[in-house]
Amino acid sequence: MAKHIFWESEPRVEEAQTAAWTIPAIVRERMARDAGEPVYFVPEGEGFRPVSWRAFGTAVAEIGAGLKALGFGRGERAAIMGEPTLEWVECDFGALVPGGTTVGIYQISSWQEVAHVLADARPMVFFGQKRSHLECGLRAANPRGPVRLFVQMEGETEGLAPPDADARILTLSELRRIGAAALAADPALFDAMVDQGQGTDVARIIFTSGTTGRPKGVMYTHKAWLLVGEQWVMRFPPIRRRPHVHVAFLSTAHVSSAMVTEIVPLVSKLQPHFAPEKADLLDVFRSARPEVLGMTPRFYQKIAVQLALKQQEGSTLDRLAHRLAMGIGRRVVDEYWRGERSARWRVLALDLARRTLFRRLRATVGLDRVARAQTGSAMMPMDVASLWAIWGMDIREAYGLSEAACAVCYQQRPFPRPGTIGRLMDNQPDSDLKLADDGEILFKSPMVFSGYWEQPEATEKALKDGWFHTGDIAERTPEGDLRLVGRKNDAISTAGGKTINPAEIESEMKLSPFISEAVVFGQGEKYLVMLIEIERDSTARWAHQQGLTASTYAELAAAPQVEQLIAAEVANANERFGRVLQVKKFRIIPQPLDSVADALTSAKKVKRRVVREAFHDLVESMYDRQEEAILAAPAGRR
Repeated sequence: MAKHIFWESEPRVEEAQTAAWTIPAIVRERMARDAGEPVYFVPEGEGFRPVSWRAFGTAVAEIGAGLKALGFGRGERAAIMGEPTLEWVECDFGALVPGGTTVGIYQISSWQEVAHVLADARPMVFFGQKRSHLECGLRAANPRGPVRLFVQMEGETEGLAPPDADARILTLSELRRIGAAALAADPALFDAMVDQGQGTDVARIIFTSGTTGRPKGVMYTHKAWLLVGEQWVMRFPPIRRRPHVHVAFLSTAHVSSAMVTEIVPLVSKLQPHFAPEKADLLDVFRSARPEVLGMTPRFYQKIAVQLALKQQEGSTLDRLAHRLAMGIGRRVVDEYWRGERSARWRVLALDLARRTLFRRLRATVGLDRVARAQTGSAMMPMDVASLWAIWGMDIREAYGLSEAACAVCYQQRPFPRPGTIGRLMDNQPDSDLKLADDGEILFKSPMVFSGYWEQPEATEKALKDGWFHTGDIAERTPEGDLRLVGRKNDAISTAGGKTINPAEIESEMKLSPFISEAVVFGQGEKYLVMLIEIERDSTARWAHQQGLTASTYAELAAAPQVEQLIAAEVANANERFGRVLQVKKFRIIPQPLDSVADALTSAKKVKRRVVREAFHDLVESMYDRQEEAILAAPAGRR
């Protein structure tokens, strides 16, 4: 068997050698060469049990053969709904074996959202992890609809009925037994199915978050999917040479977590450990002790708060040691970010603190072994990034979209200053990036999606002359990195004729540790206003220090002292903007956004229109409508 390009010593991507490769082909190769080596780890007792390439590949082959025996073939779609688990990946890759395409569905999706995916993608098979997921799929599926096979990955299916007489319900174990029998009858079946696959076949359809309208299905070919995985490995080459632990806890329906959990292990030695459902994340970290970490800024912030509080505990000597080390660390990091040289003794002192004091601190949350951390989806707050840099965690921000899975830009400097998304990696063949006249990021690469599922007009609008129009506005820093300004279609045109990108203002506001979300409005208005969701944990701690009894979100949001606190934070952020960009008024929303129906996408992005409608009265209360009332009155029409 020919050696695959991903395992050459030089970590480069060569298009000619990857075009014919598919995900099942690489699974087959790893089964043959690394049969007894672990690829995944699943929860067992208080720890994790390894799953070998042989066991994983056998499951993939049996699922693929079972689906083919039941009429699933090339071009068919299979939808998968559930938590990130080993079974998800096995079903995902198994459906690819006979030439199918998979469609991921978030485990928290409502049956109406699932119905939209089923109506658009028209899958023949629906995989549900648990009974609740399968029941959701059954409710969303229409009688005589496209779904003919419902498969429950965990548990039994007694009492469940298919939507019509032609549909069928199976457990994953039953599907695997059907596949095993087919493989026993025809030992060449698995190879025959794998060999029919092409790199240009569509492997995955990922539905966009829906922040700018109805979600669209983003199509990725095997080739593009694998190339993005290879690009991810090039950011941290050590995972190609030796095993590294990663904790998989984010939904594999999301493009970035699917990439890290499913594709990167194919082209490296990354070993994802699946987090037990509903387990405390820090307990999982303590058990697995990850070496490669990927989280949104919000996760890093919440953990940093806990560690900062822990530094205030212990003996007087311990607190003094941390205070001295933090003072040295802040100076070194600040000077590093300003491009200045620190005194050698300070650098050595910080290095010693990172190896001892701060390593023990990080070990209390299981993050003492992290060698590379990644973040994205939102700007990392400066204070949070500074803390992690002092403590010795190198967090890099990556920028991508559903249409370009974290493949566009990446911060390449160690311990980078937050505020940029880095730049295009130099060693990406046939890839290029440029800014349009209006600042929109345009990206050309074999790693981008191949189009929107059955939406040729939307595809033509997004892919022009080979360039993917991201819809994100950016500007270049003097160092050549990119700084995101906002979304092109989020622009606000004020009554004074000024065009404003609210994301820039919102990002600045969210640098405050007391502001979780900020949503700016002002379309057609004389000035900008903002709705704020407070950060409950940090605000509650502040309230406690002030002697307030408020502790719930609603109590904190209603407290006058909290309003004064947020007013000071808003005023501080406003100082960084000119008069036109300053927020004139704000209101604290009385409930968190995740309790407002449809206010957040599955990826936790804010739907501006929904928030505006949900808090219509609050927004209106910030505008003086006296002039409009005068003009609307009969006397005003003379």
